[in-house]
Amino acid sequence: MLLRDLSPKDSASELRAFIASFVKEGAFISRDEVPSMKEQKEWLKGQFGKMKKGEAIQIIAESGGRIVGKASAARESRKERNNVELGIAVLPTFRGASLGKLMLQNVIARVKTEMKPKNIALAVLEPNKRAHALYRKVGFRDFARFPNWLLHEGKYYDKIYLILR
Repeated sequence: MLLRDLSPKDSASELRAFIASFVKEGAFISRDEVPSMKEQKEWLKGQFGKMKKGEAIQIIAESGGRIVGKASAARESRKERNNVELGIAVLPTFRGASLGKLMLQNVIARVKTEMKPKNIALAVLEPNKRAHALYRKVGFRDFARFPNWLLHEGKYYDKIYLILR
């Protein structure tokens, strides 16, 4: 398993396929459709700009030359710029093997060193108990719940925000 930064060698099509796997799975994520190739290329270009400015960190987990996980950190904007929000995604076949924990610990350490935020937060959908447990295990605590916030496959679910303590 290799953890590395997102690089210009990463193709928009490979990243798009990674996202598509979560959409196809019906995973509890906020995206319900695969981005177009144009959207993916624009996202990738934007991320490199943000990474260069120190406003984002993108970590890729690779196995056998294939992307199997991604962890991200994004600085908020304007008066919220001293806060950073994290995101993480791990392919189903790599869940439960501590990859998510390793990526979270890595991105948190880098955020603290490189971005020096006041707060580090992330969000999870209420039914995603496994991810919620992982976040709590690495030191996050619930601080807000948005009831019936996200429509997923015809049903509304609560979105829970957690903050690193």
